[in-house]
Amino acid sequence: MLYTVTMVPLLQRHSYTASMQLALWVAMVSIVFQQFDDFMMPHFTLNFLTIAGMGVAVVMYWIPTLRYLSVAAFMAALAVSFGKDWYAAANHTWLAVWTLVPVVLFARWWEEEWYLHYIRLTLGVVMIAAALQKIIAGTYFDGSYIAWMNNYGSTTETMFSFLCAPGEVCGWYALLGATSVIWQFVVGLFLLAGWKNLYILTVEVAFLLTVGLFADEMNFQVLNIALLCMAFRFGMPHWLAYICLVFLGLDLIGISDLVATYL
Repeated sequence: MLYTVTMVPLLQRHSYTASMQLALWVAMVSIVFQQFDDFMMPHFTLNFLTIAGMGVAVVMYWIPTLRYLSVAAFMAALAVSFGKDWYAAANHTWLAVWTLVPVVLFARWWEEEWYLHYIRLTLGVVMIAAALQKIIAGTYFDGSYIAWMNNYGSTTETMFSFLCAPGEVCGWYALLGATSVIWQFVVGLFLLAGWKNLYILTVEVAFLLTVGLFADEMNFQVLNIALLCMAFRFGMPHWLAYICLVFLGLDLIGISDLVATYL
């Protein structure tokens, strides 16, 4: 049985099917944007051809009779691109391959309990593993990671520099680091437990957008947001899709460069 939810102001859904399909499309678009630099290379390499194929598939997606074909073509191109240089693939690509490629097994994937459980559990494991890695490193809880980013990072990575004196590692940095790790761990537990809480998803979306601005790595965060919308089974509303697309466009230019130039 599909999960139903009471409407709330911040993340309302319209049609379950349409909003889930929109989430998948945004995830696909984030992958194209993530590999856009390879597409702009002057030679017709295999990477160029696979990314071009993904781009065509993204456009075909909005023709209802070709939707399944477009998804299959996109995932095939993604798998070929990944298989060529899997040992050097970015986290974004690894996550996309593990979570999205199996979608071709289901013509109506948004109704498939197995696939939706698979996405949810995969994201939960990834989030908890990432949180544990940060805990073991220790640089988040003592504030040294945030301090280093604020002292040596790009323009957006210094957005919290007003909290402490230059070169200083203060309690505010430790609080920011610890809060981000604990929150990531909590969301991972929610996913593993199967708790479909719309307010948790709303806060997590805001958190990921903030992290994307901070690290100037918006395409990875947009992929996470789209997958979470699918995993929590709320889908993606149009307004959130528009925000994600705007940030993806800005990310191509470089959010840090834009901030440094105009602010």
